[in-house]
Amino acid sequence: MGVGSTFISFAGQTKAQSSRLLDLRNSMAELQRQMATQKRSDTFSGLGSDAGTIQKLRTDTNDIQRYMKNIDRISIRTQMMSDAMTEAVKIGREVMNSMRMQTREGEVEMGAINVVASENLQFLQDLMNTNYQGAYVFAGNDVNNAPVEELSILNNNIQSEMNNWLAGMQTPNQFLNNVNALSGTDLSYSNSLQSAGDVYIKIDTNVEINYTVKADDNSFKELMRGIAMAANLKQPDPAVDIATDSEFYQIYDEIITKIADAVDNLDKENFSLASKNSLMGNIEARHVKDVNLLKTLLSKTEDVDTAETIVKLQAVQSQLTASYEATKVVSQMMLINFL
Repeated sequence: MGVGSTFISFAGQTKAQSSRLLDLRNSMAELQRQMATQKRSDTFSGLGSDAGTIQKLRTDTNDIQRYMKNIDRISIRTQMMSDAMTEAVKIGREVMNSMRMQTREGEVEMGAINVVASENLQFLQDLMNTNYQGAYVFAGNDVNNAPVEELSILNNNIQSEMNNWLAGMQTPNQFLNNVNALSGTDLSYSNSLQSAGDVYIKIDTNVEINYTVKADDNSFKELMRGIAMAANLKQPDPAVDIATDSEFYQIYDEIITKIADAVDNLDKENFSLASKNSLMGNIEARHVKDVNLLKTLLSKTEDVDTAETIVKLQAVQSQLTASYEATKVVSQMMLINFL
């Protein structure tokens, strides 16, 4: 064989061997990447027919995790609301019990009742102005404004009606009707609360919860009116007042009834909110199971089998080592033949 033929044969074999070595090195690099990332491919195109399935699994997982974050965020808020409503019920019962303890003989210790009611009215204001992470929880979607402002407005309005009754300018029924007519800013609520909208949270594909409880809901308003009347009620002084003790007890009993009804209604509203909290908890528990299942399916679809990949990597390493040795031997033989 001539020198030219030998050179051509050597060049051909070298080219083929180089191509094989390149393929083996690429295979090794890919297997090493799989071992490092534990993923079959770093691009969707490399996943073949499974790409669409993986995208759908990831989308579903992200959606559910977003619902779970919504639940975690809102459940803290609704729990704070429920706790505040529980305290408000206790306030109402405390004022109501302080009034029920009084006898109907002689003067009622209104001074003590006024103090208890006044202090609890301030506490009720604090509860209705409960704030979580800069948002007022009883303000609907008007979260940046405290729902209850200065109580002096409410107290002044109650005192004005009270003085008119004591002076004989209105009957007990007129007094009660006028107090019941107080609303909005006359009850010390913020100007923007009345127009505030509801608040909702989406916790599943087809489940959206309205978790609104506003400070001007009827149960809160009635509790405000009742406790404010108890804080400002005066027993008539026969020496200066035209109103009678009989009228006083009529108002006194109406206050107790108003507070009792408000407490019962607020309890019911709190139960409704607690039911929504329970629903969120149940749905979140199901979400946890669904996410774990989706992650398992995603892992089976896009993750590599570590043991299988190690075997393939070892095989490629062996082939690569053998190819290097073969290339070395062929090169040496070609050189001898050439010489």
